[in-house]
Amino acid sequence: MLDRTLGPVAKAEDLEAGFTAFGREFASEIARSAERAAVMRLMIAEGSHFPALLPTSSADRPTQRGLAARLAALDERGLLDVPDPDEAAEFLGLLVTGRVNNRSWYGAVHLDDAEIDRLVAGGVRIFLRAYARPAE
Repeated sequence: MLDRTLGPVAKAEDLEAGFTAFGREFASEIARSAERAAVMRLMIAEGSHFPALLPTSSADRPTQRGLAARLAALDERGLLDVPDPDEAAEFLGLLVTGRVNNRSWYGAVHLDDAEIDRLVAGGVRIFLRAYARPAE
């Protein structure tokens, strides 16, 4: 997914489209996976009884690790200003999926494509305000 959505990002003008494509695909998978929704609701309900099963670090989140590496590469190329790629990856993930999770009640309520697009676009705008390099 990262190669498909963020791979084509070659210049600053491509960032919004790339992050929007990533966010749309990631958030849509989250909002439309009945299995994931069931597991998330179970983890939320039972996590306090079995805390060792809950992921607590980026090592437990392969998508976040891959995204952090991609953000670090974009920083190295001068397209973003990302002092902490792990933190930035967590923020991006939250910004493009958090409201989708909340509005869909973790997949229990169907969201149409337009609603997901709108929620993702807002998250991408905020992310780019925080991490885009100022134009020279």
